[in-house]
Amino acid sequence: MDFMKDVSLPALEFLDCQTEEPAIMNHLTSLIHRSSCSLKSLVLEFTLSSSSRDGQAIKLLQLMPMLTHLEWRSVLGTAFFQRFADAAFWNEGSNDTFLPHLQSLIYKARRKFPFGLILKAASLSSPKPGQARRPLNNLQFFFTGDGTSLR
Repeated sequence: MDFMKDVSLPALEFLDCQTEEPAIMNHLTSLIHRSSCSLKSLVLEFTLSSSSRDGQAIKLLQLMPMLTHLEWRSVLGTAFFQRFADAAFWNEGSNDTFLPHLQSLIYKARRKFPFGLILKAASLSSPKPGQARRPLNNLQFFFTGDGTSLR
């Protein structure tokens, strides 16, 4: 992944990355930040330690406000899904948004999953006056019992 340290891709809109590189989140975060691109589609498959995965995932995805499609093939924890659910609605004009344009979420990982949070994020309730809502219209979940890869 050393090549990612020197490249800038300002026109990048679609990224599909499958790797066993332990530092992939740091490399991707640096690439997206350096490129100032408007990524629309991200597919990631990698192994990430549980102690750092949610914070790194949130940090990376906050750099992608134009993302409309996310396919995540790695374990995420409650902190990530709590942030995702809490940001389903936001006050119009607010800069504190998280994946505000996401339309499609595909999650492929092991069975343990906070279903209540994703149901909150996909709630069919209407936004309050002065609020905007994430346009999520496609949710797909694929699980294995042992956390092995699903393609």
